[in-house]
Amino acid sequence: MIVSASHKYLEQILAIERASFPKPWSEYDFQSDFNNKISVNWVYLNNTKVIAYLFGWHVMDEYHLNNIAVHFDFQ
Repeated sequence: MIVSASHKYLEQILAIERASFPKPWSEYDFQSDFNNKISVNWVYLNNTKVIAYLFGWHVMDEYHLNNIAVHFDFQ
């Protein structure tokens, strides 16, 4: 199921982020994106487990992809 990303998924998002990238976004980076009015962010859930996420900005009629990752077990 795809739902809007929110603070309640942050720990799971951070775990995927840290496992996926040598220079991961920090908790502050994600918090900033949650609070940005142009951010449109999604998570893909399997029950309550975050499998993947997508963070980006909706600007005019475009979507700017800022960050995306998939849990290692589902790649």
